[in-house]
Amino acid sequence: MRAATVAAVAAKETRDAFRNKWFLLYAAVFVVLALGLSWLGLAGSGVGGMAGFGRTSAALIDLVLLIVPLMGLTVGALSIAGERERGTMATLLSQPLTRLELLVGKWCGLTIALAIAVLVGFGLPGVILAIAGSDEGAGSYLGLAALSGTEMSEHDHSLRKLPLDGWHRARGGRMVPFAGYEMPVQYEGIIAEHEWTRARASLFDVSHMGQLYVRGDGAEAALEALLPADLAALDLGALRYSLLLDDAGGIVDDLIVARWRSGFYLVVNGATKHGDIA
Repeated sequence: MRAATVAAVAAKETRDAFRNKWFLLYAAVFVVLALGLSWLGLAGSGVGGMAGFGRTSAALIDLVLLIVPLMGLTVGALSIAGERERGTMATLLSQPLTRLELLVGKWCGLTIALAIAVLVGFGLPGVILAIAGSDEGAGSYLGLAALSGTEMSEHDHSLRKLPLDGWHRARGGRMVPFAGYEMPVQYEGIIAEHEWTRARASLFDVSHMGQLYVRGDGAEAALEALLPADLAALDLGALRYSLLLDDAGGIVDDLIVARWRSGFYLVVNGATKHGDIA
């Protein structure tokens, strides 16, 4: 496989992607939604700029998982269909290149176009939020943008498996990448699972999420300084939904806290666990 040939096909595919009106429409929608989520996430948090950005990070990851696959499927399908309709596919195959070089080149070109769209989608909100306030928390913002790039590859071999991965797959779980793990997004279907949950109950696998056990002298007082919750009134084994706050009282993330044994057990969001723990 010749690198120069693959690079030429990739360059053509990237140019074609940015000429595709549907690709440009999805990219514009992605930018607008990212801006809206970022701005709403900071509204009323008591901080400016990028500080406190973590409260919208999970929503932005969900946005990537929704928009980027749609962009890839649309542009990929239209690329093949358009080449065949215009007769350029036969022309390409008649050139001195192999089918593998054509396939790899198209894949690389589309990947580059998607990466640029994601960088623009995260870059513009980052610039605007930095202008609107301080650049505090820029590292976390850039880390989130990098994480979104890993989410674009559904078959990334670096994805970790859940302890119950085999259990999910044996029951028909459709696995998707999220927060560095392969996660089950659904089994039978959204409607059936919604009705089952409303009528009975459902369990959620939290093994990918951040889990902390805090104990020792002053643990309760230290946590109450970070969480707007009355932990003193929390019974042994009881759980409470709460929020993780920054030094200015702005919301960083939401979490579940439980009194367990001689301390407190906390479960934080998987996409933001490293920042929350830090």
